[in-house]
Amino acid sequence: MKTLFKSLYTQMMLASLLVLFSGLVVAQDCETYYPTSEGALLELTNYNRKDKISGRTVQKITNVSETSNGITMDMEIEMYDDKDEFIATSEVSMRCEEGVFYLDMEQFLSPETMEAYKEMDVTVTSEDLPVPSELAVGKKLDDGSVTVKVANEGMQIMTMTTTIKNREVIGRETVTTPAGSFECYKIAYDIETATIVKISMKGIDWYAKGVGTVKSESYNKKDKLLGYSLLTKFEK
Repeated sequence: MKTLFKSLYTQMMLASLLVLFSGLVVAQDCETYYPTSEGALLELTNYNRKDKISGRTVQKITNVSETSNGITMDMEIEMYDDKDEFIATSEVSMRCEEGVFYLDMEQFLSPETMEAYKEMDVTVTSEDLPVPSELAVGKKLDDGSVTVKVANEGMQIMTMTTTIKNREVIGRETVTTPAGSFECYKIAYDIETATIVKISMKGIDWYAKGVGTVKSESYNKKDKLLGYSLLTKFEK
């Protein structure tokens, strides 16, 4: 479970998935919350609440295709631990359709978690996380979720659902990181993971158009900071 939360925090960012906003206009007025050029690269470095590095992720856009409604993008994500040793690679897809950008919720699943069930029957269903091209302070955003069901020899042994909900744009700020300064929208949300028990967390992401997630913070349900991430490298 801790591994899942670490992966959630690491990727939000797109959290985000949540990562996100330079004014690129693509088919059907889609302003994407990631760069739309193949080969674009984003590095997010993760820190614990004592400001010590706990790992990093490297996200690379590997394919961009136009569709009748907008665009689709494929991303490769490499994960490294606190000693900068490689952990795993995963691939996710994103899309922009009719002015709404969607983050694939499956990216928030930890590869280590999925590896533990590789010999079993695993079914994953998700509702992608939407981010409208036009944001404004006070705007409320729809939920996203991902459910993993694990069975062994026909017997259901686990169901785990992670939901990102109560999302709201709470501000607009300039955020400076080692990768530069970015104009960002600040989005707050709740994270709920339900298995045998229900565990709740809170998060805040700072998104920049055409870039991705610039900064993320995660908190426990008592509003105590658990960790944060910063964009430390960005290449278009």
